[in-house]
Amino acid sequence: MNGPLVSVMMPCYNAARSLPLALASLVAQTYSNWECLLVDDGSTDGSHDVAGRLVDPRVKLIRLPCNRGRGAARQVAVDSASGDLLSMLDADDWLYPDKLERQVEIMIRERDVALVGAGLGIVDANNDLMGVRCQGPVGPIRVLGPVVRLASPPVAFGSSMLRMHLSRAVRFDPLMFATEDQDFLTPYLLGRRYAVLPDVSYAYFESTGVTLKKVVNDLRLVRRSFAKHRDVFPFGGRWNEVKLAAKEATYRCAFGLGLGKRMVTRRSRPPSPDDLRRFLGARQEVDTVASRLFGNTAFIHNEKLAPAAGRY
Repeated sequence: MNGPLVSVMMPCYNAARSLPLALASLVAQTYSNWECLLVDDGSTDGSHDVAGRLVDPRVKLIRLPCNRGRGAARQVAVDSASGDLLSMLDADDWLYPDKLERQVEIMIRERDVALVGAGLGIVDANNDLMGVRCQGPVGPIRVLGPVVRLASPPVAFGSSMLRMHLSRAVRFDPLMFATEDQDFLTPYLLGRRYAVLPDVSYAYFESTGVTLKKVVNDLRLVRRSFAKHRDVFPFGGRWNEVKLAAKEATYRCAFGLGLGKRMVTRRSRPPSPDDLRRFLGARQEVDTVASRLFGNTAFIHNEKLAPAAGRY
């Protein structure tokens, strides 16, 4: 298929169980002009061997000698990319088969758009659809923005497609071992326009074992991210820090009352019948490709058997 080259960054740490489905979802794409920068961030579970079973010159495996964290691994991917557009795929997630094609079409048509997002389908350890979030307005694609205020990005990072030349002007912070995506996307979107697909195109695995410690750590990292912009946005930076401090207090209270899990899951809405239909169709296509490429390997995020998460 003619069209711009899409570079897909895939940081990977101890993801041997889920990697076959992630890679299969790339091979299953209706848009074929892509490359995958798979950065093995010091895995110890054989992730490299799993990736090596896929004989596809579009997949470029980069091995880091030790676990450096997602921020560092993502920057390595960007520095190694050759594409005109940048897309994301974490090693425990997977793409709907038409995702890249639909986003590329908008990028070509709307030259002033810096980013095209898409909805997230939240999947559990058995790869069943549990919720939906971050989809765009229903109806024809509308160009939104520009983003003029310092705030949390209005789109999901993982399901977005960006322009490479703009991405190279913003670097991932290697010291951000979490929330590095928001830290990157906040300055990327400032002053720019964007669009979002009205439905789900990205299956996002969300662990059910979210702890108060992790929530608090993530919120504090986001506060640190906003603090970087105090010089340009003195009021906006401090106002966001205040809101995040209040949010941390709310989560502490919720977890103390045993309502922490409910607080986490309420970020998504229940899937509609159309969401389920589209999800099941996409999953069947990707499962078929995964079986052809990797054999009869079940996609099960058995969190009790999964290796240590490192800086992921």
